[in-house]
Amino acid sequence: MVSGIGVDFIANFEDSPEKVRSVFTSIGKFSTILVLNVLEHTFNPIQVLDNVIELLETGGICVAVTPVLWPLHNYPDDCWRINPNFYEEYCRRKNLNLLTNYFEYIRFAKVKDLTDSENNYQYPQPWHFKTRYSTLVSKFIHKLFNTHGRSMFFPSHVTVGCVIQK
Repeated sequence: MVSGIGVDFIANFEDSPEKVRSVFTSIGKFSTILVLNVLEHTFNPIQVLDNVIELLETGGICVAVTPVLWPLHNYPDDCWRINPNFYEEYCRRKNLNLLTNYFEYIRFAKVKDLTDSENNYQYPQPWHFKTRYSTLVSKFIHKLFNTHGRSMFFPSHVTVGCVIQK
């Protein structure tokens, strides 16, 4: 969004599609666009994704990574936590292909593999265990160090990654 060394194009992806497209007319469409840890900092992540998809050639892919569970911070402004259902609904509404083999809680598991008995998505358990083992370890640590913290039911840093094909 600002000029600098190594910056070839300046575009605000929250602008209108026409304005964003006009920045890239000299090079045409892209086969791949990476949107890594960006959407949570925008006021309008749908507009940003719409503009990204507009710049893709047919069959092109967008790789998106966004935090789901992450400590809040002020700079850059922290606006959203985007859950897996968002990507599914976005792709359904925009008639795009969400490549399920690459739809995952990064470092933990595929999103589809972490569901409850009613098929609702679940966050990964700490330490990659799907048992109560992590809760017991947490209680043991609190007892050992005489702290009164709460058990950690989920890791504090969870990121969703997905690949969307136009």
